[in-house]
Amino acid sequence: MPQPSQYTTAAPPPPSMGPERNPVDALGQVGLLALGLADLALDQLRRLTDRGQRVAQRSDLGDLVTDGVHELHARGELAARRMSQNSDNYLELMARRVAEQGRSSAE
Repeated sequence: MPQPSQYTTAAPPPPSMGPERNPVDALGQVGLLALGLADLALDQLRRLTDRGQRVAQRSDLGDLVTDGVHELHARGELAARRMSQNSDNYLELMARRVAEQGRSSAE
């Protein structure tokens, strides 16, 4: 019967943190960390590039940009209304309208 240790793949234990630690080993560990970080960054860059190419190849790119501009314009108007000092809160306005409608329908 095979032993359980034959099927496990575990990372090697980290080097000891004692005073006998070799500076070359520490540099090797830092180098491996830097390479891992660089690989991760390049992988993310590849994914972002692929996504950008897919968007650029869309046949409705002009419509997509136009819709985006309209959406940003509407958001800008809402933000400007929210920031102006003379405007009431949107939810308060809606609550007042509903209350007025309730009063007028009750009469």
